[in-house]
Amino acid sequence: MMIGGRQLFALSLLILLPLCVAALTAMGLWRLDLSLRGVSEEYDELRALQLIDRDLSAAALALASDDPKLILSAKDYLKSSEAALVHYLATQFDDVAGAEHQAVESSRASDILRQLQELRSEDGSKSDPDAQSARVIRIRDDLNALHLAADSEVTSALRTAGIARRSTLWWVLAASLCSTAACILIIASSLRAVNRRLRDLHQKLASRTPGEPAKTPKDIGSVVTQIEELNSRMIEDLEESGRELLRRERMVGIGLLAADVAHEINNPMNAMLGLSELGLRTVQQGPIDEAARGELQESLRVVRREALRCKAIVERLMAMVRSDRKPGWFDATRLIHESVQVAQAARPDRASCFVVTGDNLSVRGFGPANDVRQILLTLLINAADAVGPDGRIEVDATTVEREVWLRVRDNGRGFTEEMRRNFFTPFRSYREGGEGTGLGLSIAQALAEGMGASLRAFSEGPGLGSMFVLAIPLPEGAA
Repeated sequence: MMIGGRQLFALSLLILLPLCVAALTAMGLWRLDLSLRGVSEEYDELRALQLIDRDLSAAALALASDDPKLILSAKDYLKSSEAALVHYLATQFDDVAGAEHQAVESSRASDILRQLQELRSEDGSKSDPDAQSARVIRIRDDLNALHLAADSEVTSALRTAGIARRSTLWWVLAASLCSTAACILIIASSLRAVNRRLRDLHQKLASRTPGEPAKTPKDIGSVVTQIEELNSRMIEDLEESGRELLRRERMVGIGLLAADVAHEINNPMNAMLGLSELGLRTVQQGPIDEAARGELQESLRVVRREALRCKAIVERLMAMVRSDRKPGWFDATRLIHESVQVAQAARPDRASCFVVTGDNLSVRGFGPANDVRQILLTLLINAADAVGPDGRIEVDATTVEREVWLRVRDNGRGFTEEMRRNFFTPFRSYREGGEGTGLGLSIAQALAEGMGASLRAFSEGPGLGSMFVLAIPLPEGAA
């Protein structure tokens, strides 16, 4: 059967429109991938600068002490800082950032490296430890400026990733709507043409003269066959176009989940890094007594648990597509203690602020324990950012009517009602200096809604502290 101009035009549209949607999706995913690469590299730079700052801080403390052994160990810390800074400079050549940005960071890092080399080259027996400590502090100040610049680049890269994600969604949505509208118009036009031909055929059958040979069944069969063939081809094309659109939309959804992964695994990775460094220091100091052995074993258990939690985070992200997470009973008091240990390891500068209250009560909750732990850890880290070094963060679990409440209270900076309304908006951060990704509370709320729970925020105003409550409903019939 010959294909007319109308059918050829319709088939061309059915082929070109999905291809256009696929091209827009691929271009958006490429932009998002480039932005996420920039985020990953800037996070690596921040971690490298934190390690250098840690060694410089240890060197400054050692030089400021009166212990000769500690003063001698300062050389080792300075040597470790120099090696880490050389590695940092080497990684700048593989950065996806612009040449101007690389040149500025490399120039600052090179100046810091020169100061470190001059400091290490001095004879320790002839140098004043206090003067060397002051020079180390000045080097740390220069490193802090580089750290602030890298943190600003992380925020900029995250903002770029968010823009790429939103623009991709809007373009794909607009192209999909246009493709759907065009398909509907093609189907409506084809149906009108078929109805017109059937009316013409009916009129011919009605006006046939009595003496005319009865070849109507053959004509009707031919028309019906053509209609069936045309409908079959149209249905196949529409089904294929629909499958292609679903595949592309699924790829976009999976790609957007990658933006959350960096934030999700940051806290457990920081905890594992801190505990592993502490364990290495303990082993390098010499023979290990029973107390140190017990602390080392406890650190290794926490590292193993957090590694398993990172694995669970990845599995949960995959489960967001499969929807196969299963809830169960868990010990809420024990979960609080485990989460506080991880928060203390992730934020050692605020470790003394965490206090577990009411731990003599046995409270059991029902839900996916890994999701509850992730929400609680996000609330603890946010509370640590809101209080000062002498602040107080209280954590407890209690049962209120038919809900289990996990509460995190702090005496930090608090918030206003307007801030509370925007807490769960992605990429909206209220940390001092504009730090943070603004993803923590939005992810926590999504996890809470996924398990049928609710996340609530309370504060009497700025400077008056705050309280966050994760309310988990108990199943019917539970005691």
